[in-house]
Amino acid sequence: MSVSDHSVIERVSRALVILLTDGLQEISIDETAGINVELLSPADLPAPNAHLTVYLYRITRNGDVSNRSAYVEPDGTRRQPPLALDLSYLLTVPPTSTEPDSDDTYEQHRVLGQAIRVLQDNPVLSGVQVGEDVRITMHTEAMDEVLDVWNTFADTPYQPSVSYLVSPVLVAPARNDPTTPVTDWYVEEYVRAGADDADAEGSDP
Repeated sequence: MSVSDHSVIERVSRALVILLTDGLQEISIDETAGINVELLSPADLPAPNAHLTVYLYRITRNGDVSNRSAYVEPDGTRRQPPLALDLSYLLTVPPTSTEPDSDDTYEQHRVLGQAIRVLQDNPVLSGVQVGEDVRITMHTEAMDEVLDVWNTFADTPYQPSVSYLVSPVLVAPARNDPTTPVTDWYVEEYVRAGADDADAEGSDP
């Protein structure tokens, strides 16, 4: 698996927005404009020009992948393991009207359902897009987290939303330590020389 630089979080977010934008073109809300997916916080709602918002609300360390050890390449470069991250995104469908409207609510549900289907059909962001393959998984156990996010926006009413985990996202270290390769030849010769000395002492009368 390849390792990405510091811009990988930006590229993952961008790739996710593009994936959803392309997938949502199958349904039409406005005949004069396509589905508009924006990288926005729920605090930015209402967003009249956005039919779906994507919000990175949490970044955590992936312990399973991050526990790898440093390794030495054939040229003697000692490389530190990458930092593996889990990115949690909140997908929200904002209302298209400031007034209560059941048709608007149906539309929100339709867009959210289509977004879920798009990510179900495309569970991996490929390495071509983000530098390495990363999985997209519905984060069903994160409901408490989702409610906590919404509770931080006191003036924004709750809207239909779902959480997704994108993982593992690998960030390469900025520095690698050069080191001198160690060969077995010197160790072998040292052991052999010691053994020869012992044999010589044992053979004295």
